[in-house]
Amino acid sequence: MAHPARRRDRIVTATLLGTVGLFAVGLGRVAQLEIAPASELVQHVGRRTRTSSDLAFRGPIVDRRGRVLAQTVLGHDLAVDVKVLCDQAVEMSDDPAADPRPALAAALASITSLDEAAMLERLRESRDARYVRLGTAEQIAFLDVEAVRHLRMERHGDDWRIAPHVEEVGRNDPSQRIGAVVLTERPVRHHLTDSPAASIVGAVRAVEWAPSDAELDMLASDVVVDMDAIVGWASSTTGTTTPDADANPGGNAIRRTLAERLAAALGADAAEIERRLDRSTGEPVRLAIAEHLNPDRIRRVRSITLNGRVVPRRHLIEVVDRTGLERLQRRYPEQRGASGIEAARDETLRPQHGAMTRVVAAGGQTLFVEEGRFEAGRDGDPVSLTIDLEIQRMVRDRLEQAMREHLAVGGWAIVLDPQTGEILAAVDIFDDAEAVRRGGWPLGYRDPAREQLGPAFARNRIWTDCFDPGSTFKSFFWAWATDLGRASPDEIIDVPGGGMSGGVKRFGKRPIRDVYGYGGNPNRPSTWALCLEKSINTGMATVAKRVTDREMVAMFDRFGFTHRTGINMGYEGTLAQPPIEKWVPNYTKLSASFGQAVSITPLQLARAYCAIARNDGRLPVLTLSAMVLRPYETPSTPTVSPETIMKTRDILRRQFEKVRKDYFGDEGIPYTAFGKSATAQWSRFDVDEETGEARNVGYHEDRYLSSYVGAAPFDEPRIVVAFGLQDPLKGEGANAYAGRAGGAPRGHLGSYAAGRPVHDLLGSILTYLGVPADRTPDEDPTG
Repeated sequence: MAHPARRRDRIVTATLLGTVGLFAVGLGRVAQLEIAPASELVQHVGRRTRTSSDLAFRGPIVDRRGRVLAQTVLGHDLAVDVKVLCDQAVEMSDDPAADPRPALAAALASITSLDEAAMLERLRESRDARYVRLGTAEQIAFLDVEAVRHLRMERHGDDWRIAPHVEEVGRNDPSQRIGAVVLTERPVRHHLTDSPAASIVGAVRAVEWAPSDAELDMLASDVVVDMDAIVGWASSTTGTTTPDADANPGGNAIRRTLAERLAAALGADAAEIERRLDRSTGEPVRLAIAEHLNPDRIRRVRSITLNGRVVPRRHLIEVVDRTGLERLQRRYPEQRGASGIEAARDETLRPQHGAMTRVVAAGGQTLFVEEGRFEAGRDGDPVSLTIDLEIQRMVRDRLEQAMREHLAVGGWAIVLDPQTGEILAAVDIFDDAEAVRRGGWPLGYRDPAREQLGPAFARNRIWTDCFDPGSTFKSFFWAWATDLGRASPDEIIDVPGGGMSGGVKRFGKRPIRDVYGYGGNPNRPSTWALCLEKSINTGMATVAKRVTDREMVAMFDRFGFTHRTGINMGYEGTLAQPPIEKWVPNYTKLSASFGQAVSITPLQLARAYCAIARNDGRLPVLTLSAMVLRPYETPSTPTVSPETIMKTRDILRRQFEKVRKDYFGDEGIPYTAFGKSATAQWSRFDVDEETGEARNVGYHEDRYLSSYVGAAPFDEPRIVVAFGLQDPLKGEGANAYAGRAGGAPRGHLGSYAAGRPVHDLLGSILTYLGVPADRTPDEDPTG
């Protein structure tokens, strides 16, 4: 017989072991319920994984001095669950008609920038609405997030009071907190308000993003054919909607055609595929598995067409790489560039959103994160522009002033650094409504989007639109012909006289007219140098006869008119001229020598002047996006010799000094500058009223493009400024300026309308850059 004490010990031990065993079983059951509950319980405990986004921000855009032009901030969409709101009010008041919506609209209006009446109207659309969006993050200029999250509801008699929660003794009732107001976080793009660089920076648009077909093609997928869905889809194009293949008269033909095209895409037997599709019991048929498919075969399958349309991907292909698909879908929502730098540098600016998927307990607590289920977000890279926001503002203000004074329809202005090729400012202004009122502007030359959508959506005509440069182009031809040895600066050129009334010289049967005649003056003969200084058309044409057609084409190429400038802003205009085989004798080449019958962009004009503004005469590659590490020397190509450059520059200095003397006198800028004006006749168009197509039928007699290009300081130019006014009203406003009593209006001429702004901008910009003055007020650099 066992000893009583031992028997007692065995009983205690057994009891303890049993208790431990039951406890272990209990823990195991809890773990099972937490980690892997039975399928019938899943619908009650909810999803076993939670995915949270790691939102990344689009890269900022800054100017050359680091001033922010566009950046991404965390914004909030605002919505209300109206049913929850009203149910809470009913519980608090026992009044089935309780309506706190007016009080909520008033409270939200006080802590957001949204309109109270508009919000109340949305809230009253339905008392049982589950999600009413009151404002997007883009619409909400101001939002006190904490105030929204701590809103509380109180009843005062028949009225409702809603205000942010305040910690007060005796009034800290959690039931009064409103859970019906929903704030959804997402990145929002903010641009500098009223930025003078809006058309350069551009805009973005928020998109409901889904993976592209090309990205989905890279994921492991099976070919799974839903025959009934395909028959219904294909038949809808013919008016038949019966989804069953056998009941649909065209179903058999559709199945046969589909089988043939699937066989071609998969390299399989068409009869076998048709047999398998024919035996379908209504369930999708799995024809090929991922192990036997590569992206090229997936691409061919999802490109199959029936009845002239591509079969929807969802009816043919099933992605089996669910993890890869989730990673693609995490990029939602994504902002895409719509215009300007935002569009041109979209890949650089675009962020990569991340996410973390974690396994959770039934109560929502995180248990663990599986390997490979966390992907960190990555912000987009910043883009630094060469634009200086302050210079951009100076240029915009001066251009707006000139347009007002000269009653112009449009205008543009550009500032370049000729040594680096950097664009310091680029401003384009256009009044589309005035262009319509004045007439003569074909739709392709107008830009209604900037008024309809805003300046951020404007077409930047500085590098997209071509125009006839007029006399500014003479600088390049003069330098080119001189460098070829076709004329020397002191050579006397045979040009007609005529004084202020001009003169005419015939080239074959073609007459060419000068605005002012300088021929036959023994005191100042018409030298080749004077032809540039006084802008003599007949002198240019005379020397152009000595230049071959191919040499003229070579000039276009050397000065950069036949190729893009390097700014990489999407579409960019280049030289518009007929091919050399179609050049008309005594017309095309001769006209080009003085800036007609040739069209270039304003940016190309300014860039070509950079060669004249560089002592080495080289043409720089332009840039709008600043380089992090700039090369020691900007890429450039030769144009003409440095000796010819200095000869050209010296003549252009006399041109600028005339502008200074005539219009500013002793008040002129303290810099020695050089430049060239142009008053090109505006192209005249015959517009087809039905099609809107426009045909160039010559030039207007009294409508112009007035322009001027200048640079300074003379010895080591730091900036080039190009300025143009489109369609100034001759004889009105500042265009009525005559210069002397009884004289004809000349305020529309390039030397006055555009020359004065260039003079002012050269002075203000060089002073802003800290460039020392190189000229005293009483100095005459022309000698």
